[in-house]
Formats: sequence, structure tokens, C-alpha cells
Amino acid sequence: MKRSSLSIAMLGALATTGALAQAPGEPISFVACPIMQDTSSVPCWVADYNGERYFLGTQTDASGWPAPYLKHQLLVEGRVAQDMPRICGGIVLESSGNPFERGSSGTVNGKPLPNPPVTSNLRELDLSCNLVLPATPEYNDDFEPRRGPGPNVRREPVSPEQLAARRAQADAARGANALTPPYQPRTFSLHYEFDSELAVITINNAAQALDYARTVKADRIRITAHRSTSLLSDGSRLEEAPFMARKRAEELAMVMRQLGIPEGVNLEVTWEDKPIDGDGVDDWEGRVTKIEVFPG
Repeated sequence: MKRSSLSIAMLGALATTGALAQAPGEPISFVACPIMQDTSSVPCWVADYNGERYFLGTQTDASGWPAPYLKHQLLVEGRVAQDMPRICGGIVLESSGNPFERGSSGTVNGKPLPNPPVTSNLRELDLSCNLVLPATPEYNDDFEPRRGPGPNVRREPVSPEQLAARRAQADAARGANALTPPYQPRTFSLHYEFDSELAVITINNAAQALDYARTVKADRIRITAHRSTSLLSDGSRLEEAPFMARKRAEELAMVMRQLGIPEGVNLEVTWEDKPIDGDGVDDWEGRVTKIEVFPG
């Protein structure tokens, strides 16, 4: 991985230095140590960059925003949220959502928090990234975190008429989405965190591609994986590992074989070693593997 002379001293500058932060809506991308800020409810995560502190997200359940790893630096890619107060002392960051939509991790003054920024744990171990701040009264009432699923509640019995109506609605929805020939080639995209071959959030798109292949009796499926660079706000550029495109292609091919390639379908596995250069705005778009399904 290539990186300009980024140092913890520069990227992790203390928030008290008072440097000017980006304006609301502006993109921001940086590498820093994640910081866990404890509260009276759930921990929140922040990071210091260029003399300012930024709020990343709260610790939620498995379906929520994935908390960073301590002892690793973190790539943060997002935008400064609009009309949001500071949370845990930090300016709130957000992302465009798709395809990294995680849903709100809570509310502040009754307003839902935006979709968190895209965050990627960097591979190298960094023992200096190990700061946990104790809970303080000033942060206890900043926000109301999203609660995890509670215990099952008793539901009222469903009558045969209600059940029949629900089935009819489901059948109507399937009919509205039914495919009719002539079938067209279709592309399904999977996106990744930086330097990762695991499409954790978008892996369901692989199953959808296989479902489509069965429906249209495809004779060929082609996987094409890419790697990328990310342009940071300080002008330096971060580049994914040279082998990352190949790893993504091979990992996805293995998953699709495990899910079940339809009989008679030829699976082509390719990748592009040349990285897609990001421009500092939604650079995660270059970290992509595409599945093309060709009807028979």
C-alpha cells in the first residue's frame, strides 16, 4: 500500500488546536486513529484530523455501523453532515448511503443521525491507536442511541382471511416484477471497504445474480474485479494492495460456486490490476467487482 508521508502526529492532531474544518456538505477523506469515547449509554467513535474532532458513529448491534478496530488506523471517507450539532465533541460525518446504507444509529434532539461515513480498518498494526476516553457528563445527553432488538412480543393470531389477503398481495408483487423474454444482460455490483476482498455489505448481490441467471437460463456469467486509489483531503493518495483485484475476483468466484452455479453456465473470472483513481468524492465506487449475467 502506497501512502504519502502521513504521520500520526499530523493526522491525529488534537481537536483543541482550532483549525478550520470543512463546511457542511463538503467531502472529507483522511486516515487517523479511531478513538472510543465512552458514554452513559453506548460508546461513540470519533477521530481527530487536521486540528478538528469528527464524530463517526455509535456502537450498535450487528446490523448497524461496524465499529472500528483499536490498534489499527482508519480510513474515513464521507461528508460533513448538515444541520447536526456536535456529538461526543465531534463534527458529524455522513456518507451518501448507497451501497453502504446502515440506517440511523440513533437520534439527536429527536432527529435521526445520518448514515455514517464509509470507514475501512487499515491492515497494518498500529499500537498507538489505542485511546479510550472515559464517560463525562457533557456527552451523556448528546444523543439517544438506537436500541437493539428486544424480546419477542406476543402477537395476535392471524385469521385465514388475513393470511389469504397477505398471500394475494405477495403474489401480485411477484407478478409485477416477473421477467418476460427477450431477456437482457444484467450487471450486479459489489462494493468493498478499502483493501478488503470481503464484500460484507453487498454480498447478497451475488445471490441475486445467480437467481437472475437461473430465471433467464443464462449460459455465461463474468466476474470482473477492480482495485482503486483514494485521494485524501491533504492531497496524498492511498492505493490498495496490488493483488487486491485478483483476491476479490477469486473470493467472489468461490462464494458463487458455494451458492451454486446453475448447470451449464460458464463462469469467467477476470480482474483489472490497474487501479481506478479516486478524486476524493465517493472513492469507494472504484472498489468494485461486477457480475455480468448473459442470458442463453
